Amino acid sequence: MQRLFSALPAAACLLVAACGPPDNQVNGGVVSTNPAYPDASIPKVRSALHGAGTVTNQRDGTTTQRSVVILSSVDNLCASLQQFPNYFKDGGAPETHSSLVMMAAPGILGDFLLAGPNTQADVSYLAAFKGGPVTVLPGVNGDLSLVEFNPAGNARGSFNAIVSYGTNGQAFVYGRFKTDFCGAIGPSTYVPRYR
Repeated sequence: MQRLFSALPAAACLLVAACGPPDNQVNGGVVSTNPAYPDASIPKVRSALHGAGTVTNQRDGTTTQRSVVILSSVDNLCASLQQFPNYFKDGGAPETHSSLVMMAAPGILGDFLLAGPNTQADVSYLAAFKGGPVTVLPGVNGDLSLVEFNPAGNARGSFNAIVSYGTNGQAFVYGRFKTDFCGAIGPSTYVPRYR
């Protein structure tokens, strides 16, 4: 009996270590005060994916290639993007969602600043009701750290961003990610970009 009790603390330590923080986490968000707009928050990341995508600039409609990481509040987002390539366009989502979309210059790992004239990264918080318009909350300051981006495996990194929600203010959003590859993020999938 003595031996059993002496082994319990060691077993408990192993269990606690196995139950560490999640690989994918988004802290912060924006709670909407207008019922016409959904909250932009992800209390629990249900989809974490990455891929090489064609990103559309919202100001002038030009496109560019980016390494794209998406954390979302909905399950099976990759399958939804495959079925609905306009998921992130107004009226394209078959479900209410919040998604944090992070983008960086393709083929480059490292730390990217979000503000500046030659910014190589961008962060946008997207939120929409089913079939409704997409609210885009752009990242106006902060950084994105991309330490791995493997098309055959994972993308890993962290982010600290200030997102703007119009004249109402700004919100601090931070967290980390370890995502799986999603082939649906590609030339035919619409991914908005603010800058």
